[in-house]
Amino acid sequence: MEDDPKIYEIIRSSDMINADGASLIFAALALKRVVLPRVTGCDLFSHLLRHSSSKKRRAYFIGATDFVLSELLAYISSEFGSEVVAGAHNGYFDECEEKNIFRDISRVKPDFIFIGMPSPQKEFIAQRLRESIHDTVVIMGVGGSFDVLSGHVKRAPIFVQKVGMEWLYRIYQEPKRLWKRYFFGNLTFVKRVLSDLVGRTR
Repeated sequence: MEDDPKIYEIIRSSDMINADGASLIFAALALKRVVLPRVTGCDLFSHLLRHSSSKKRRAYFIGATDFVLSELLAYISSEFGSEVVAGAHNGYFDECEEKNIFRDISRVKPDFIFIGMPSPQKEFIAQRLRESIHDTVVIMGVGGSFDVLSGHVKRAPIFVQKVGMEWLYRIYQEPKRLWKRYFFGNLTFVKRVLSDLVGRTR
């Protein structure tokens, strides 16, 4: 957010922001003496799917590869019922295809749109959806949740989640792809929190 003004504005203009990462929980406690409830995207995603099933709501899914997406939809249909699925498209498309996706979404009129793409792609597409889709719809970025629910990525054990080390478990699973992101990202975050903390103490 600090490095990209566009991302800053998109996130600040969101209707709801939940504390997903454990780092936010620790920072809120250190800087504000506030205990935030951790609500992971994966947990909220699963809860909303269950809610959709019981309340006759429908969802549209954008993200992942065709293979992962098909596995995800098969899981959702089996677990929550096929009527939950209003439509879906993989996360690899150009500007022209995006317009077709938006038209498809307008046609099927889902109650939820879940975007299973990495940042900042999911923030940008969520913003374009907000500007293009005028129906009442919940748009939510769920990151890698498509991979988890489809069974392609195993989630950390509960005790690892509770101690705030889920990120370390992800590095263990995909060290080559994730170590730089987590190492430099976490280091930068800690430095900024410490700088703010020292400033407040002074």
